[in-house]
Amino acid sequence: MLLTDYLIYSLKVAALMAVFYLFWRLLLERETLHRLNRMVLLGTAVGSFVLPMCVITFHQVEMIPVETGVVTANHWVTEAVAEPTLWERWSGAVGALLLVVTVLMLLHLIYNIWQLHRFIGRCELHTTADGVRIAVSDEPIVPSSWMRTIMLSRSDYDELSPAVLAHERSHIRHHHSVDVLLVELVTALQWFNPVVWMIRQDLRTVHEYEADAAVIGSGTDMRTYFNMLIQKATGRGAYSMANGISNSTLKKRFKRMLKKKSNRWCGAKALYVIPVVALSLAATAKTIVEYRQVPVTKQAQVAKPVAEPVAVPGDKHPIVFIDGKEVKYGQFEQLKNEQIETMTVLKDEESTAAYGEKGKNGVILITLKKAKNNSAATKDGVVTYGSAIPETTVIAYSQAEQYPQSVMEQVNDDDNPVYDVCEVLPEYPGGMEAMMKFVSENIKYPAEAHTKGIQGRVLISYVVEKDGSLSNIHVVRSVDPLLDAEALRVANLMPKWKPGKQGGKPVRVKFVLPVTFKLQA
Repeated sequence: MLLTDYLIYSLKVAALMAVFYLFWRLLLERETLHRLNRMVLLGTAVGSFVLPMCVITFHQVEMIPVETGVVTANHWVTEAVAEPTLWERWSGAVGALLLVVTVLMLLHLIYNIWQLHRFIGRCELHTTADGVRIAVSDEPIVPSSWMRTIMLSRSDYDELSPAVLAHERSHIRHHHSVDVLLVELVTALQWFNPVVWMIRQDLRTVHEYEADAAVIGSGTDMRTYFNMLIQKATGRGAYSMANGISNSTLKKRFKRMLKKKSNRWCGAKALYVIPVVALSLAATAKTIVEYRQVPVTKQAQVAKPVAEPVAVPGDKHPIVFIDGKEVKYGQFEQLKNEQIETMTVLKDEESTAAYGEKGKNGVILITLKKAKNNSAATKDGVVTYGSAIPETTVIAYSQAEQYPQSVMEQVNDDDNPVYDVCEVLPEYPGGMEAMMKFVSENIKYPAEAHTKGIQGRVLISYVVEKDGSLSNIHVVRSVDPLLDAEALRVANLMPKWKPGKQGGKPVRVKFVLPVTFKLQA
């Protein structure tokens, strides 16, 4: 996973670098604003690495109403863990190759620096009054510089041309060696990106433009300087890390020295970086939703007037569930407000997500007031469970995942109630460990969900009937139809349970099964 993330990050850097560089070539490359061009190229090289890591985060708070006293038993958690996809394997392999070559490039960079310092150490060294060192070599090298050292051949040192010294001192004064070191490091990290090699070459050319302008500005005759450059470029270069006179850039440098200086206002073209940076930040911005629970009492869930349940086009009516059982719309119209404890209206995507095409005209979920409550033990208004259940967890649903209590319950009349708890809890054949083993062996990660990277925790509700069979199996917390369907499939495969008992008689008991689908590398 880390190698995949490294590959994606490197590709983002390459894309940003290409965009910045393209605008520079179109807008600024032909201008004689050498220092500005140098700063823009360096900013392109460095900024492309920084921007993908700058993620603007917006925080959004959503309040979730949670009925006080509602607790769901968390009997166990079953995780479906997916194997790495083909993309994850290949991207990991490419990321590993990228990293290996990058390390080799960095080692090569260190070797070049060591070779350069070793070469300087073999030279005859002279220190000038301003602290600049002159390294004299018996080899026929091109005049060049590195940090605060000027490298000359023996013949150039004996001649000691003022133009040559002025040129190399300009490189030292403008700290061009630091630029070279930085861009060489960037090149090692982005070795696969052709744009970084072009930036590397263009930055060195801009260095020469800046040094040439400094020499001409000091009063050196341009024709004499031209001739000197032609003569000195015929020697052998020192090392790639050093700033040296190159024969390949002489023609471009001659044209640039003869070109009329650009107007200072041309520098405003560099403002192109602002919209590029803004677009980059907008592309990586993300919103984090924080869910906060707001306790509500049952009185807060009392239904709206029955006369205004849902807007229904034409003569088509929504489907109606009363205490979990589907009834005709006419029965709903006959209800009185005082008979209703809670009413929830699902519309549009909510209704179709929960009930499919059947719910396209809306869904009305109604819970009637009961004459007798389930036999759940309470303490301080919070439902508690017997010692057979290892732990309890408060479950808060987001607005997109919230399902009313009426969906979770089957028909619960006075003669045939569904218990949350009872004296003797139902038991899976072989106990909870056998239950966990059964689900783990039968659960399969849907291939399509795996490919799309969908994961999450699905909650399945069901009722253990008096004969041990399971009924009213449905989703109470949805993640995705693919994952929901798989969790339902496994729940429907379960064998009969040993039924629960209350007062020595079998009773119906409600359970919740959490199934977690989790992707991992």
